[in-house]
Amino acid sequence: MPQEFTFNWQWDLKSAPEAIWPLAADTNRFNRDTGQPEVELLANVKGTKRARMKLPVLRVEWEEEPFEWTYPYSFGIVRRYCRGPLDEMRVNADFEPLPEGGTRITYKTVIVTGNLLARIGVPFAIGVIAKNRFEKAFRKYDEMVRRGESPGEMPHQHRLGAGGRARFRSQSETVIRQGTHPDLMKRLEEYLDHADELSIQRIRPYALADHWTLRANRRAVLEMCLRATRAGILDMSWDLLCPSCRAPPRDTATWRMCAGTHTATPARSISARTSITISKSSFVPTPPYALSISAPRFVWEARNCSRTL
Repeated sequence: MPQEFTFNWQWDLKSAPEAIWPLAADTNRFNRDTGQPEVELLANVKGTKRARMKLPVLRVEWEEEPFEWTYPYSFGIVRRYCRGPLDEMRVNADFEPLPEGGTRITYKTVIVTGNLLARIGVPFAIGVIAKNRFEKAFRKYDEMVRRGESPGEMPHQHRLGAGGRARFRSQSETVIRQGTHPDLMKRLEEYLDHADELSIQRIRPYALADHWTLRANRRAVLEMCLRATRAGILDMSWDLLCPSCRAPPRDTATWRMCAGTHTATPARSISARTSITISKSSFVPTPPYALSISAPRFVWEARNCSRTL
């Protein structure tokens, strides 16, 4: 007989919900900061994801319903497990603004399991270990906000070595000659030097311009990124997004699986997501990172997986 475990935690932070939200609602960042194993996405059908956790011995797989959220006050997720010791997990987080300022986080986790070992381990693994790690992560985000820090730019860390910095500056001269302002290239250098790993993996030029308080110059930041590809600083790749589940299928087989699950409809427009990746040759020994930008629109026909400009 499955047993249900419920955990309710509350923490008061000094920062407003709007300030905490971008960090707390970033699933990849939160998983990393709380020490959770890497998650691999297996499929995404109409927004329902099938994923697995990368563990050395135990195989854990689940189906995950679309993320529910109300910015910046709550988010929730439901996972139903098909492999592993758990049957179901439901998470709901509320970010309540306090009258005197700050945020009260109420974090509720419900675990359902019929596995004997899981029944023994869940109270300690979730009730003690996870609780302490989650609190530590939230308070870290609170402190970052209060210090005015962003995961996009953290002055205490440096990613560019002497060789990488010299190579960047040499290649950036080409970008400047093509019309990019030197101050923008300087900002890009500082960003690549100080940004954390997750922020650099997927950088959106418009969001980057907004972060730099250059909203009126979004196009200039976008043009800088495109020119940087010609100079050898960045590389470009493309993803096509299914119009139904909004996911980027990884290969042709995944496209066919995705198309087969959606109702056949007339050709529909589909967003193309362009990725720009820092070249291995440009920044050694740092690994390649990706930078997403908006792109032209393609036409997708779900029936036969055809794609045309």
